[in-house]
Amino acid sequence: MKRLRIAFSDFWRVNFDPCRNFLHRYLRELYDLEFSDTPDVLFYSCFGRQHRRYKCLKIYYTGENRRPDWHHCDYAITYDHLDHPDHYRLPNYAHSGYGQLQNLVKDQVNAEELLAAKTGFCNFIYSNPNCPPRNQFFRLLSKYKRVDAGGKLFNNLGGPIAGRQKGKMAFIAKYKFTIAFENGSHPGYTTEKLAQPMWAGSLPIYWGNPLVQLDFNPHSFLNYFDYGSQQALVERVIELDQDDRLYAEVLRQPWLHDNRVPAAFEKENVQQFLQRAIETPRQPVATLRRSSLFGLWTDWWPWATRAGAAPAA
Repeated sequence: MKRLRIAFSDFWRVNFDPCRNFLHRYLRELYDLEFSDTPDVLFYSCFGRQHRRYKCLKIYYTGENRRPDWHHCDYAITYDHLDHPDHYRLPNYAHSGYGQLQNLVKDQVNAEELLAAKTGFCNFIYSNPNCPPRNQFFRLLSKYKRVDAGGKLFNNLGGPIAGRQKGKMAFIAKYKFTIAFENGSHPGYTTEKLAQPMWAGSLPIYWGNPLVQLDFNPHSFLNYFDYGSQQALVERVIELDQDDRLYAEVLRQPWLHDNRVPAAFEKENVQQFLQRAIETPRQPVATLRRSSLFGLWTDWWPWATRAGAAPAA
């Protein structure tokens, strides 16, 4: 097995383990990996600038609402729908520890039995207050019925629920609906916020990615973009809440198109992209000398992109 020297830089500071992530897991099946200060390949993310010290092949990864800066990376893996030969679209729910993507494939669903086990109306589990559409929808739906807020934001349960993933899934599973709003809206940007209630068997009420129907069966959840306003979305929630037959019809729907994991998200295809990136001969962009004023500017402004566009908030 070929030896490959790797390093990780600028990933999230809390709970990031270079040996416990999908990149390391996929690569160790292909290479004899060695961590090094002088790597053949650097994997970096959007939480710092330490990657600029490296002059090797650089592969950018993010699950955040950020664009790759092609002045600094040779390849990129993000959630974005980019028409770029060196980009691979892989939303974080497709590989992360939140759950197995294969678990979104539904077996025969006894919707009536699942509904009978529901003890709550709707849940809301957030700590970040910086999303006005999400906050507004919580207040609007709460005018109809109490929405149980189990996070730090708007908590009405006497304190946040246990942070462990297993406990969170058990909590969500008790509810007919889950408010599943992203922190922001951008084409392609879908996170675990939609997948978690699906894993738990609760109908998501979603806002965020306006192209979410490309990844998920649009009949299997409530998508803000199908209704055009928060009030219309609330009215649809009320309709399903008051009609068990309609609710069961939606719950029986497969989460994924054709009830299959998209081929692009399967491990073997991601590995093929990584192997091509690593083994295709090319001069790393980090070794190219840029003389333009724009190139100098991007060294100082971290969120600049090749197209000169700032990231979405």
